[in-house]
Amino acid sequence: MSNISSPYIPPLSDDIIKKVLEALALTNQAAFQNVTHNDSGKSILDADGNVLEGEFSRGGPFGAVVAIILEDGTFELIGAPKGNNVVGSGVASQHAEDQASQPDDYGILVQRLTELKREGHNPTVLMISSGQSCTTCHTKQEIWARDLVATKLINLGYFITIYGATYDATFKIAQFYDRQYAAAMAFFAKNPNHPLNLIHHEAIKFRNAPFAVRKIINKASSPTAVVMRPPKPGSRSSNDRVYVVGKESRTKNDLFSTAEVTAIRAACFKNRKEGTFASWEVDGTMYTTASEIGPLLFAEAGWTHINRIVYVKMPSAFRRHKLDMREMPEISNTQFLKTVAGGYRDKGAFVRVVRDESFDNSAQYEWQRILKQKGLQLYNGSAVARLIELEMSAQTRRDFAAFDIRKFADAAACSCDTHKHNWPLRLLNKTTGQLDKDSANRYSRSARPAHRGARISPAAARSQSTTSTLPCPRMTLTAKVSPQLVLSR
Repeated sequence: MSNISSPYIPPLSDDIIKKVLEALALTNQAAFQNVTHNDSGKSILDADGNVLEGEFSRGGPFGAVVAIILEDGTFELIGAPKGNNVVGSGVASQHAEDQASQPDDYGILVQRLTELKREGHNPTVLMISSGQSCTTCHTKQEIWARDLVATKLINLGYFITIYGATYDATFKIAQFYDRQYAAAMAFFAKNPNHPLNLIHHEAIKFRNAPFAVRKIINKASSPTAVVMRPPKPGSRSSNDRVYVVGKESRTKNDLFSTAEVTAIRAACFKNRKEGTFASWEVDGTMYTTASEIGPLLFAEAGWTHINRIVYVKMPSAFRRHKLDMREMPEISNTQFLKTVAGGYRDKGAFVRVVRDESFDNSAQYEWQRILKQKGLQLYNGSAVARLIELEMSAQTRRDFAAFDIRKFADAAACSCDTHKHNWPLRLLNKTTGQLDKDSANRYSRSARPAHRGARISPAAARSQSTTSTLPCPRMTLTAKVSPQLVLSR
């Protein structure tokens, strides 16, 4: 058994928690709508609840929405809850959280946060999801959080993801097995050259790349990725063919469209257009000008069979074009991958994750019923080697576990010593948000008498940029987690 300590979560009032849980219930409703209707919005069920012939759900049983909460209890949704769109789009990473994180959504969020900051507020951003985020969606949330902190629209620790159904419940009920991808990423972070890795990474010199790849990259002026696939049946050529090309397409509101992600999406779209329903099963080799694999590329590729990523080392004459790529500007792709693979309590994580232990998971049970009626088994991305699952089981169960949101109820009414003091933020541990007691003792001895034991109201504490209401000691939680292998999403 091992102990898991709680991350720092900004204090949440009972009223705010109630509103968050009501919004979480809305994501379940969106998920239910998603599985009972097709891509055009038409119900796939007859009057008796039976699935109509030839019909299938728009996507899996997942819904998500973004929200903002303020110190005064204000709760705002950014748009309406969105459903999973994997089946409808043919792209395996178009999960509910992804659909709630589109460029338009981010633009609206940034605009609203800018207004709130000008008004003197200290907002918290929430990603509210009916299911525990896979590593792809968790990476996207980390990217959002890092960008919002970098632009000073939120403070570190003020981006919270709350989910309903766990990996375990989702696998048992709905057949989605997402924990394997967390295990695969964590294993890759430690063993990047292991032959059993889900994604294989290698580097070749420019002159050794296929001629077609060299021709494309030779003309590139920005990061570029090329997906090569085997020749079409009956083709006279035995060489792999260029299937799609991806270019760097990120903007101030679209933080995810790297060259590699753009290429993966294009490959899925093209595979669907060519008549493959399960178009996310597209295979091939990706040649890229990015020297390192980040968590976004690893996770997006993991949902397909594009599992060989080749870095094309450019000659010095080409380096002026800056064809290399980082998923986040302030951190290398390798380190970013290690941070995401480290789970919810990694010291470099910007996203805080909680859950609702009492979540009504009715959408996943409806999905289970539909699958059973149609006699279907799910494909859930590329298969992760069993050895990796077993080796990483204890670590992923520990690192990707979250506490119930009710554990973080506002401690403003608490009379403990922690909440009687107006402590400077520099005394907080940046990872946990807890008070560094040695620093606090030194501060108390050196502080002016007026600062010792000075009481301030919670509202006043939160309005001061140099101070913080600290989490109560009763909020420093531990949970027992067994290392044994348990079925997961």
